[in-house]
This record gives sequence, C-alpha cells and structure tokens, in this order.
Amino acid sequence: MEHSNGKNNMTNFKIILVFFLFINVSFSQSLEETIEWIGRNSSGREQIEYDKNENILYFFSLRRAGNNQATFVNAINPVDVNSISLKYGQDGWNSVKLNFKKGGTIVTKYWLNEKSEIEGEPTETKMYGFDISLNCSKELIEKYKKAFLHLFKELGIEVKDGDYF
Repeated sequence: MEHSNGKNNMTNFKIILVFFLFINVSFSQSLEETIEWIGRNSSGREQIEYDKNENILYFFSLRRAGNNQATFVNAINPVDVNSISLKYGQDGWNSVKLNFKKGGTIVTKYWLNEKSEIEGEPTETKMYGFDISLNCSKELIEKYKKAFLHLFKELGIEVKDGDYF
C-alpha cells in the first residue's frame, strides 16, 4: 500500500512541475515584446533594435533640443556584455548600466538627424560599460534592469545581475 502512495506523490509532483513550466513559458515575454516594453515605458526616448544577421544590438536615445531632434546610437556586440547593474542618480535620473567583459569592447557611436540620416562619421570607442539613463522612479528603473536581463536571456547570452556580486 505504501508503494502506491509514493507513486501517487511522484505523479502529483510531475503534474505540478509541468503546470509551473507551462505557466513560466506562457507568461515569459519574447525578445520582441521585451524590446517593445523598453521603448513604450521610456515614452519612446530609448529604443532598441537587434540585427540577428550581424549580431549587433543598437541602442537609440531620442533627444529634443529646441525645435531639433537627434537620435544618438550606440551599437555593440551583445556577447560582450558581462553584467547589468543599476546606478541611482539625482533629481529622478537613474540608469541601467551595461558592464562589458574584462578588457572592454568597441562601441560604435553616431547620431541620426530628423530624417534618420547619419550625421558626421561614426566613431569607434573602447568602453568598459555604458549607461542608459532615464528620468524615472527607482521602482521603474529596477523593472528596466529586469527587462534588460531578460533581453539578453532571450538572445541566449548569460549576463549576470551586477548588483549581486
């Protein structure tokens, strides 16, 4: 009699495990949904695009100065990101910080005019990390960090939570 009870417990365990795996897969955002969430929750100021053919992650920061609008672009190889951490700033400006692997990485930088044309020559700069700054609450910047961690997970890249080591 005891043997069948153990068998029932194992069957129940398997059913519960399958249920939780289904829930996790059902509610996990896709790469596209994560990218869209970041753009939507930054009021369009921060946009991301991933070029899977070239394996380049583009970060677009849209800024307005008077009547002019400029889009600043940082392009990186996503495998160079080691960790993601938070940086709390002054006056509501907080940042998600992408930390690159030891030795840094080359970041291609340029800006686009209002017609989405590259202005000037793109530059390549060796960097050890860069900040994505947003005027938002600490609670929201923590959600951004989770979104960026999820983004890299969806790309198949293991990135550490830089605030925990």
